[in-house]
Amino acid sequence: MLTWLFSPRGIPANYRTQDGFGVNTYRMVNAAGVGVLVKYHWKSQQGIESLTEEQAANENEQIAFGTGVLVDGLDFSDDKMLVGRTFSYSDTQRYRVGPNYLQLPINAPREDVQVNTNQDGGQMSYGVDNRAGNPHINFEPSSVAGLDQADESYREYRPFVSGQVMRAPIERQNNYGQAGERFRTMPQWERDDLVKNLVNLLGQCDKHIQQEMVWHFSQCHDAYGRRVGEGLGIADHA
Repeated sequence: MLTWLFSPRGIPANYRTQDGFGVNTYRMVNAAGVGVLVKYHWKSQQGIESLTEEQAANENEQIAFGTGVLVDGLDFSDDKMLVGRTFSYSDTQRYRVGPNYLQLPINAPREDVQVNTNQDGGQMSYGVDNRAGNPHINFEPSSVAGLDQADESYREYRPFVSGQVMRAPIERQNNYGQAGERFRTMPQWERDDLVKNLVNLLGQCDKHIQQEMVWHFSQCHDAYGRRVGEGLGIADHA
């Protein structure tokens, strides 16, 4: 993930020219309440185009993704990392963009779907909720200016769990194969940008952290570790 994220693939030029895949596992639930586990993968038919760090630094980012923003029929799985991300992402976006980040057009639903939260004021306040003619109601639920609740007639998915829950290591491990393969298939300019980004960020870390990370990169690919190590002034990365 780090190799992908800090290469130019981590900064796609636009939606049409990027591949996408979900790190986490979700659950699709049909009208009968039957659920199946799913992971999403998108493949661009227009090819891949990315931005360098310098190019991206010129965009002011307002888009705010979150693993907890779901549509009807999509539910969470028991993926522990998904649970943690869902808890933290919304707070992250409120801190990064502002408390009204969901009002911004890039994060809002379609124009024909109005979402009311009774929230008022604050940084980047973009929209005004429909409060039944009472602008002083900024809380919910309210008997004075209540909002229409979403339909709750759907059938809830209730998983059946039986047996022991345990914590155990994965028997077959290949911790460096994917990162090494990704590095080998990168064009040279993507390798250069990846190394530059890692050197800039790891240059802010203590020396023992730099050495540890260079060792990990070396397990992926010798040139990967060597180039990052040279950029950090670490001669021996073995």
